[in-house]
Amino acid sequence: LEQSMSSKQNQPVSKKQKVQPQKNQEDSKPTKKDEMIGKNQEQEELPELPEEIQTFQDRLNEVQDRVDEETLKLGKKWKLEKQPLYRERSEALKKIPNFWSTALLNHPVLTQITSDADKEIFQLVDNLFVEEWQDEPSFQGFRITLNFKPGNKQFSNRELSKEYHISLDGNLETKTTKIQWKGKEPETSFFKTWFQDEEDFEVDDVATMIQEDLWANPMDCYLGQLKNDCCEDDDCHGCDDDEE
Repeated sequence: LEQSMSSKQNQPVSKKQKVQPQKNQEDSKPTKKDEMIGKNQEQEELPELPEEIQTFQDRLNEVQDRVDEETLKLGKKWKLEKQPLYRERSEALKKIPNFWSTALLNHPVLTQITSDADKEIFQLVDNLFVEEWQDEPSFQGFRITLNFKPGNKQFSNRELSKEYHISLDGNLETKTTKIQWKGKEPETSFFKTWFQDEEDFEVDDVATMIQEDLWANPMDCYLGQLKNDCCEDDDCHGCDDDEE
């Protein structure tokens, strides 16, 4: 008796669970009444809107079309007005030794995605220029050009450029300078990956960084100040996390 009682005590205690009654599959099917209600809702037509409502919408659409057209015209005008200033700035920056090579190497993201061999090429960058254009209201693009000093041991090009032709319907075409490598092409290289990839389906991050960071305000990169403001996005990988 004692053994039987002790064996009962050692058995795990299970909690009582209420058994929910299983619903009959026929109960879950919609009734004829439900089917009739659904058909009546489908057949019910919404009241017609007054014609003046559509007239207002048509007029608003016309105004928006004019706004879009004028915005494109202003954008083209501003780009044309800035080009002479960019050229004058480039001539002034040439007076600063190693300006562009320093700005490139001080960029918090570019310096992390380039190899030691790429950094040696960056040190030979003599000039960087970004040219924007908008030939038609539905077409725009830009070209990034890098000029190099003599002494490049990896390729013989003194100039490399990459163009982005973008239409408003989302189509994108790129054109790049073919790199004239000296000897065997490197297996991993920033220049090989970026300049020889002509099948871009979107404007890549490198082009965006050059256009928006280096070209828009190269002084911040040159002075190493860009790292203070580049990590507003959680996906940014260019800055070190100072906070533990």
